[in-house]
Amino acid sequence: MKWSFKFFYAVCFVIFSGFSFEALGQTFVTCNSTFQDLGGNSDYDVIGPGSGNGDLQYTYCSSSPNQGIRVIFSQFTIKTVDSMYVYDGPNSSSPLIGVFTGNTNIRSSFYSTETCLTFKFVSNPATIFDVAYNSDYVASNPEGWNAQVTCYNLPTSTGFEICGNGMDDDGDGLIDEMDVDCIGQGENVLDLNCEEALSYYFPPVWRMIPTADDPTTPNNELTTGPTLFNSAVSFNISTLFPTANITITNLDGFSQNYSVNAGTVLNIPITYASGFTQTANSNVIENGKGILITSSVPIFVTYSNESAFNKLIVTGKNSEGLGKSFFVASQTNARVAASSTVTNTEAHFISVMASEDNTTINFNFANPLSNGGAGTLTSPFSIMLDRGQTYLLRDPLINATVSGVMVTADKDIAVTSGSMHTAQVGTDGSNPPKRDGGVDVLIPVKNLGTDHVVVSSLAISKQEYAIIVAVEDTTEVFINGSLTPIVTLDRGQFYQYNPNQPAGTPTYIRTSIPSYVYYISGISTDEVDMGLVGSISECRGSRKISFNKFNGATNAVQVVIPLAGLASLELNGVAYGGSPIAVPGLAGYFSITIPNADLAAGTNTIESDVNFTASQVVGTNDGGAFGYLTSFTSKLFAKDPSTNLATNLIVIPAICNLDSFTQALTFEGCSEETIRLKASKLGPQTQNIRINPDSLSFTYFPVPGSVGFDTITLAFENDLGVQGAVCLVFNLSNPLVSLTINGEDT
Repeated sequence: MKWSFKFFYAVCFVIFSGFSFEALGQTFVTCNSTFQDLGGNSDYDVIGPGSGNGDLQYTYCSSSPNQGIRVIFSQFTIKTVDSMYVYDGPNSSSPLIGVFTGNTNIRSSFYSTETCLTFKFVSNPATIFDVAYNSDYVASNPEGWNAQVTCYNLPTSTGFEICGNGMDDDGDGLIDEMDVDCIGQGENVLDLNCEEALSYYFPPVWRMIPTADDPTTPNNELTTGPTLFNSAVSFNISTLFPTANITITNLDGFSQNYSVNAGTVLNIPITYASGFTQTANSNVIENGKGILITSSVPIFVTYSNESAFNKLIVTGKNSEGLGKSFFVASQTNARVAASSTVTNTEAHFISVMASEDNTTINFNFANPLSNGGAGTLTSPFSIMLDRGQTYLLRDPLINATVSGVMVTADKDIAVTSGSMHTAQVGTDGSNPPKRDGGVDVLIPVKNLGTDHVVVSSLAISKQEYAIIVAVEDTTEVFINGSLTPIVTLDRGQFYQYNPNQPAGTPTYIRTSIPSYVYYISGISTDEVDMGLVGSISECRGSRKISFNKFNGATNAVQVVIPLAGLASLELNGVAYGGSPIAVPGLAGYFSITIPNADLAAGTNTIESDVNFTASQVVGTNDGGAFGYLTSFTSKLFAKDPSTNLATNLIVIPAICNLDSFTQALTFEGCSEETIRLKASKLGPQTQNIRINPDSLSFTYFPVPGSVGFDTITLAFENDLGVQGAVCLVFNLSNPLVSLTINGEDT
């Protein structure tokens, strides 16, 4: 039954069901309230019909300047001709977050950047006195809204971080190299972990639909219809080197060796029954879920989920993905949860994996995070993991983003975040709404940049957007070269920006302080994935990449490249011109879309004489996938002497009777003609390392009579101050045999 005040309300204001219409439009100072429409419980704050123009404004504010407002909707259904406006501030002059109608639903969660959020309901004048938006909590009417209002602690920091003193000087919870203030400062490139140089950590992603009788035991999960959401999953591995020898392990004793040759793709399927790479457990420390991939030479690794409705591309990050501080994200254009959100366990999640024993990991959050049962966790929250162990946190199955959660550790960890089969705020009022996953492996704060370019791919652009997450207070966000910021964010706050551009159009996002930028993209309408965006600079990105084309789907690759690189751009060894589009506001940069028809089945390579960034986007009628393929960090590389390919690990062939070894190095990276060797780090069997006067070659002196492996590290730098490092592994063999190597008598 629908309640109607059509004539009665037009006559007078009355006290009805325990509340007064005279209270409507007021500002409420509270940290614990329920925001409902007129048909809601009379004990709660409510909003009802206004007078005259039908505009109803309602503001929630915290009582403390150090707290913001969080509103999480559990229901929202209004007429298609009515609208709800949401503002980040105390009134309708504040920045507009979004406009939502009965045709599009509403986001499940909102966070104020300061102390207030304002909601303005605008009813169609023709139906102004027909209160057709009453709650289904009264009279079983399906129309209305219901949301929980709480407060969260706003980020606080003072001053600047003093790098290298082991203290949190600015009070933001980030110490030394964990803090964005210390990017490029205090870090010694000679500390490159040679054992992890070619290691790729994959924390598990969330697995949907556990069994009802034992949700804590992943191997007892439903096996009926796993191809809908959870499988087939696999690793796809390629290399530019002649051969890569690969080992895949986890803590449950799984260990397999593989090899892959240049020009081919190694596909390693992960069986659903094994449970590897996925977990249905939250707030549980696990041994057998995370995967570690190690290689003898640099490789390109993607983890793919090619299920019918939940496609994903997750790109491996090798050592550039290990660090001590991260700010995560998941889809923010997530609509109010439905019953299927719980039935299918469609979670937003954060997953971590330790690279060393006795690693303490801390989570600081304003978001609701499940304790694995019926309750939620309180921020901050800490755990301890040993090497290879993993741990996952998720939302309480209310389709609430985890964007902005800060994850820190006292030793290097790997972090993955995202969401699975997420219901989206639609563009067409589809019922059920469109759903798709979005996951990526992250990079730490120390590897962030300020300049990012995203390229639109969707036919319906409203479903494609960026999530900007600040890691430092007063971070300003600028679009396409504008000098006026569209928003200013504090640490842990995030902003959803929709470029709303035709497919193939680039958008330039600049932040005043290095920040995370995530992009939600796809090819098919409403079928999307989330990828971490690589920062743009002369020294970031890659010069040559290898990747796999998804069969049975539409693929495209978006390349962002400087003008100087266009002439040398090649696809599969053939010059590729494409149709370059200038990046607005970023002089000298262009984007090129490589369409599905131009990509070869199986392995593809893209290369240029200068650094570029590239992302791959995939779509079918029921799923989408998106991820970046190029390097994320600003660093230089040495070239392997035998292949002339960039690497951070060189293995010197076995050498007998060695008393010294001299080798000249060549390099790859920005301003490479100025790169010179600067410093060295001895190995356990090293007597001395001499950097020769040309600063391009070195001489290695082992301890006399040494046998076995010895690893040294060399650091180098260009005239821009950009640095790099390479590990060199020597195999010291039988000292009784003599031979000549590289013209040197050994």
